[in-house]
Amino acid sequence: MNTETTGLFRKVLGLAEKDRIILTGLLIESLDETQDSDAEALWRAEADKRLEELDSGRFNSWSNDLKKDCWRSAIPSLSLIPGPR
Repeated sequence: MNTETTGLFRKVLGLAEKDRIILTGLLIESLDETQDSDAEALWRAEADKRLEELDSGRFNSWSNDLKKDCWRSAIPSLSLIPGPR
């Protein structure tokens, strides 16, 4: 890295985390010269739809089988935890 790039990097490190995340996204996007605006819009709409489904409770991200498996693996170790039963 040249001196100018190093100085810019140090300035960026001083930004708030949210701003660094936004800047990172913008830099990555700037490297992709073949952006497909239709695909970007479709992915954004799909992400918004999934987030709304999660927030509304219409979609459960954990399957019942996965929940059962987690509990089955956790139950033996619960007996090792001290305290009243």
